[in-house]
Amino acid sequence: MYIIPHTHTDDIKQLQSCIEEYKDGKLDEDSFKAVRTPMGVYEQRTDKTYLVRVRCAGGYISPTQLQGLAEIARQAEIPYFHITTRQEIQFHYVTLNRVTYVVDSLDRLRLSSKGGGGNTVRNILVDIRARIDAEEVFDVYPYAVDLTTFLIAQEDSFTLPRKLKIAFDISEKKQTTH
Repeated sequence: MYIIPHTHTDDIKQLQSCIEEYKDGKLDEDSFKAVRTPMGVYEQRTDKTYLVRVRCAGGYISPTQLQGLAEIARQAEIPYFHITTRQEIQFHYVTLNRVTYVVDSLDRLRLSSKGGGGNTVRNILVDIRARIDAEEVFDVYPYAVDLTTFLIAQEDSFTLPRKLKIAFDISEKKQTTH
């Protein structure tokens, strides 16, 4: 499991502060978007609802964390969450008043939404055959975790000119799709 940097608490406090300023009309939409998007908070098409994207390095989430996500959804009255094609979890239809609760609760589960959007280092993927394929050259999962831990601690990882997506393969062979 990746290690959340010590600065994450400050990131959550900044997000909460910006939410309050935005609700009070002291922060414009573009300035609010610049803060919430790198924290993995996107506005949805349904007016005044957001999705929160949870980073799962290498697609891994423990059973305890998954149960914790279900409890967050229940407590925050979030109708559902799903696993994305980029091996992350997304909570949908989160009200603005519940965003901080969700992000803060993720932190207690040792998960983070930071880097879930914007021009950031996104979730680092691992081949779905990792740890189960007999032809696996070596276990790439620890490398995805270590790289995630390193990159999410770097402030420069959240102010990139474009998003950066990284994936680890397990084989030297070219894969074909059918």
